[in-house]
Amino acid sequence: MITPAAASASALPRTWGVAPFTKVAMTTIVIVLGLGSVAAIVTGLSLAINDGDSIGLVIGAIGSALVLGAWRFGLYPSVTATTDGITVRNPLGTTHVPWNDVVSVSPGYSGLEITRTDGTTVIVSAVQEANAAAWLGRRTRSKLVAAELMQLAAHAHGDPT
Repeated sequence: MITPAAASASALPRTWGVAPFTKVAMTTIVIVLGLGSVAAIVTGLSLAINDGDSIGLVIGAIGSALVLGAWRFGLYPSVTATTDGITVRNPLGTTHVPWNDVVSVSPGYSGLEITRTDGTTVIVSAVQEANAAAWLGRRTRSKLVAAELMQLAAHAHGDPT
């Protein structure tokens, strides 16, 4: 449950990453793909030196690209609340939204949606809402994070709530 103390500026910086289950699953995928890629590269080097066959190197390179993608899309995303605003770290870039530019924060299937004063939206892919949870009206991690970020924005705007 979010309390005013949890959403106070003294608790900053505060960072949320991907959900714990996602973190475990993606870490497992990264490790398995990484080990497979290393094995394919080592085998590929041996085949390339002995037989001139480079298929193992190609498979190793593809596996390495998959490892990088799994890490970047599955483990890298985060959102951090600081005294200056919200820093969103998504797979393809980082965006900083100052507190005075935050109009609303709401959970969504693609991630939290931060609406800015100019009407644009910044998506936070690290904190996503499951469709079933939204349909059933369940209190979820994404709703808790959105509520806490809104409390911090209100605090930064001078609203004591």
